[in-house]
Amino acid sequence: MAIGLKYIDEDDKCYGITGMAIGIMVCDAENLISSISLDEEEGNAMKFTNEIFTANPRIPAKLSWQHMVEQYQIAMGMLIANLMCRNCVLRQGGISNEMKNLVYKYLQDEGKRICSLEEDEIKRLFDKNYAFMQRIFNHQGVQNIVHDFVRNLKSSRSMERSQIIENLRALSML
Repeated sequence: MAIGLKYIDEDDKCYGITGMAIGIMVCDAENLISSISLDEEEGNAMKFTNEIFTANPRIPAKLSWQHMVEQYQIAMGMLIANLMCRNCVLRQGGISNEMKNLVYKYLQDEGKRICSLEEDEIKRLFDKNYAFMQRIFNHQGVQNIVHDFVRNLKSSRSMERSQIIENLRALSML
């Protein structure tokens, strides 16, 4: 990852992948994930369907831009969820202001580059996603689901979309 958030060990990686899976689920974008694998190299642990980050040249520019912003928000949510899961659930702590600012700066640059968003738009999206993911990963029920998912992922080493959805089904009951 371009912002220096390397996993420190397999547990850290497993919780990070779990956070991203939960992040994509709570963004109602599970149709974009194809599979996850604990044994893939960093950055390749999550495989996506062809629908992610694709643009259709036949749709109007405004709709295409809205689609790009939606994809950007999903990616933002997944990155924040990765950090929240690793820090709030695995380490039972929080994200330092330094890390939060580093992540924000990275997402700010990406939002400007990918979607031509203004700084205030990016800040609003970031604050909204950050607060949302913070509530999710500080919820005891979600933490229990995370620990179960991590156990299952470590045991199976990989999961297809149907298995991910099945393992995270309990999220919809919270």
